[in-house]
Amino acid sequence: MHHDAVEDTCPDAPWVQIQLLRAAGPTRRVHLGGPLIFAARRLALRSRANPTLRDEELRGRFVALGAGQAVADGVRPRRARDA
Repeated sequence: MHHDAVEDTCPDAPWVQIQLLRAAGPTRRVHLGGPLIFAARRLALRSRANPTLRDEELRGRFVALGAGQAVADGVRPRRARDA
């Protein structure tokens, strides 16, 4: 496969990033990766559902997919009460 993209990143950049992540330690890596995981989950849910759903509805569907509809139904009232 041929790419005509401009290479504006040093070839050592991936190695440097890996070294920085290793030096960061597990707590910092989780802190850095958490938002990426949540974003990926939100995108995956939106791809399976109506893209106009609110985040609250997407979270309910996520719980239903992972734990079953009965659990999701029990979680929704609690979330609404805590809001």
